[in-house]
Amino acid sequence: MSHDGDSIALPPHPDRRRFLKAGVAVAALASLRVGLALPRAARRLGAFVEIGADGSVSLTIHRSEMGQGVRTSLALVLAQALDVPWSSVRVVQGDADAQLGDQNTEGSYTIRSCHAPLRQAAGKARAALMEAAAQRWGTKAATLDTDAGAVVRPGTRHRIPYADLVAVAAARPLPQKEMPKPLSPGMPATLPRRIDGDDIVRGKARFGIDIQLPEQRFAVLVRAPFPAQRIVRIDDARARAVSGVEAVLPLEAQAAPANSLASVAVIARTTWAAIKAARLLTVQWSQAPTWSEAMLEEATAQALPVQESGSDAGTSDGDTLSLTYTTAMTAHAPLEPPMATARYAEGRCEIWAPTQNPQLAQKLVARALGMEPAKVTVHVTLLGGSFGRKAQQDFVVEAALLARQVAWPVQVLWRREDEFSRGYFRPASRQQLAITLDAEGRPQRWDHRVAFASVATVEDPAATRHADWELEELRAFPYRVARQRFHAAAVKAPVRVAWQRSVASWHLVFAIQSAIGEIALRRGLDPIALQLALIDHQPDHSGPPSTRDHDRAGLDRVLRRLRDELARTHAEGVIAGHACAAMRGSFVALAARVTVAGNDTVRLVGFDAVVDCGRVIHADLLRQQIEGGVLYGLSDALYGRIALTPDGAEQSNFHQYRLLRMAEAVPVRVHILASSAPPTGAGELATPVVAPALANAIAAATGRRHRDLPLGNVLAL
Repeated sequence: MSHDGDSIALPPHPDRRRFLKAGVAVAALASLRVGLALPRAARRLGAFVEIGADGSVSLTIHRSEMGQGVRTSLALVLAQALDVPWSSVRVVQGDADAQLGDQNTEGSYTIRSCHAPLRQAAGKARAALMEAAAQRWGTKAATLDTDAGAVVRPGTRHRIPYADLVAVAAARPLPQKEMPKPLSPGMPATLPRRIDGDDIVRGKARFGIDIQLPEQRFAVLVRAPFPAQRIVRIDDARARAVSGVEAVLPLEAQAAPANSLASVAVIARTTWAAIKAARLLTVQWSQAPTWSEAMLEEATAQALPVQESGSDAGTSDGDTLSLTYTTAMTAHAPLEPPMATARYAEGRCEIWAPTQNPQLAQKLVARALGMEPAKVTVHVTLLGGSFGRKAQQDFVVEAALLARQVAWPVQVLWRREDEFSRGYFRPASRQQLAITLDAEGRPQRWDHRVAFASVATVEDPAATRHADWELEELRAFPYRVARQRFHAAAVKAPVRVAWQRSVASWHLVFAIQSAIGEIALRRGLDPIALQLALIDHQPDHSGPPSTRDHDRAGLDRVLRRLRDELARTHAEGVIAGHACAAMRGSFVALAARVTVAGNDTVRLVGFDAVVDCGRVIHADLLRQQIEGGVLYGLSDALYGRIALTPDGAEQSNFHQYRLLRMAEAVPVRVHILASSAPPTGAGELATPVVAPALANAIAAATGRRHRDLPLGNVLAL
């Protein structure tokens, strides 16, 4: 595909794994291709648009849909900028394709990184169509406008549908200036339904398990409990005796970043035969590694410096709080476990998978099979939840390796027990804080030490220190404290660890926001007033670029609005605790509201969330993201815990790893601040503030301080 036109440099938006190399979107209108040339150092970000003869507009979605509404949001950006009716817009899921640019869907970056390029591409397309109409009418494009999928001539009834202009526009040089339809001020007045909602509700949407190919077989794998383990002996006699079993095959572990475990696969004609035979398979593994949570305590004491500022000059030895916070290892627990279908034939491999990163899947499959990435096709299905789990491609590589060994397409199924006992986990953490207060109760020294396994080991198993993005809350500490010291230790985990919704913010926000609450309660201060007084509105930008997103005025805005909402809705006997966070340009302040019964039972009434995510694309989808993020955080705050045994994780299913039940889902009131700033992300924003808000509310109501997650049965829901 050719790419003509101007070079447009996008501002670098560093994500938590790597600096995002974003290109400019490309709009293709039937035979008209609107392409934007990119700087060589940038990767292309493609959004392909086709106008049909019936006036329909099809947008190729290059990111993965896992419930967050990315298909609807991107289609809405296109419809507004190109000025076409929502009813005419269709979406097509893109395969892994380098010309589509970065397809990695994670880090709450899709809207933030795609909004401006998509508007620019749509603006080029709209300008080309207006010039084609101007040629027909013998006038200048600047005198024209567009309306609902047509170019119009103001003051007349002249109107030409886009579909009638495509051929003419294709023959003309690309306009130098993009002309997207101007944005209206404020939030959108109309909110269309999810573009794929009807198909999902009616069972027409295609998820990973819906893939059915001719002669397809099904595989269930028995995996090593720990990455370091290898196969010692296999007893497969009983497994092979199960009717329908075709093969029992060992698979070696794959190196990072595939990180698949050593395993033995049962391939059968039906899912039940594969599951039954896998249960009868006996595998002896090499020795399991040792692990204890005491290692976190030792590592905390040996933590290395991360960042220091200020000096002890001018500070005094006042009231000092010594605080220790811990968080348990947790599981992603998506309702759809990982799965992938692979077909290998004539030196090519074709994949169907619910993956967050199809290009990485393509690359890793090619490496595992010893072929060029161009010979690997990856089709992306809908994801039935993920929370970061399906950013890892181990399940895709497993399917490809098995398909090459047999004569049939193979669908690898992860049982629920596989995902809980052999999956990836959010690492456990331990944090020790020593905070010295001045006479007014404000911190003048903040010494913070943290230990947890680095999820950067997904890409580099030899990593001995955290990546900068894992310690963002420390490097961009938002409060004015005369003397600050931050230390961190990257512990070696015996299991696979990876990013889970909110990543390390889960640990760090819990400790920092809980500590602020403890200070306020200890000195009898209003906690929101204390936060507002401490916010540093002139942060030091000398750190890594990822810290520059923390416009402290954003925290000020959401905290003030939360204070106003709590005052406006105050009810007798209801006590609130709050927490706030800044995350990659988005801001949230959350209050947990509780009551205390006569028997000292704490009941959670609900949550109030105030968010600032820049310009709002679709308010209902944003609200749903915040509501879901809060309830996900509440589930992990109360119940999330994975315990390790020599045979792997102790928890095997939802009877042991409890999730929040529907009856426990308390109301979440979401207040969205209007903004004209560029839109930012919301998928992970609300999750890390839940636990500290809840702990602060319980402490304010009862005087009992909880510093260890999960909190357990401390609430009546």
